[in-house]
Amino acid sequence: MAHLSYKTPPEWISEEVSDAMRKAQYRIPGKGGKGAAATLTFFSMAPQSVETIVDYWKNKMGGADASVSKIEGTAAPTTLVDIAGEYTDGQTALADARFLGAIIETGDRTWYLKFVGPSATVSAWKDAYVEMLKGVRPIE
Repeated sequence: MAHLSYKTPPEWISEEVSDAMRKAQYRIPGKGGKGAAATLTFFSMAPQSVETIVDYWKNKMGGADASVSKIEGTAAPTTLVDIAGEYTDGQTALADARFLGAIIETGDRTWYLKFVGPSATVSAWKDAYVEMLKGVRPIE
């Protein structure tokens, strides 16, 4: 299975993964020490259609509309999904949330990154998240 090489901002705190499906997990603080923390998780599995994943993520965000775009200048085809609404994972709910998902296609495996948390926190880090995605490199 391919792995990823990437660099996160120094403020993002790597955590021990809390679920066997996760390959990496970060706690992302409110920017400038303001706002509640968000989480970024990395998953890898067999490729699925972008539409299937977007619909799944929209469901997690209360069915809200999603903005879907390709990120230019990446080493592997990368799709960014941006959704605002109420997030629920079946156990907890977060009103006024923002979800930035990334779908990174690396051949026989696809990586799915979920960056979710309070809208203010995720919005403040969106540019840094996109820059991180531009630097992602698949490695064998």
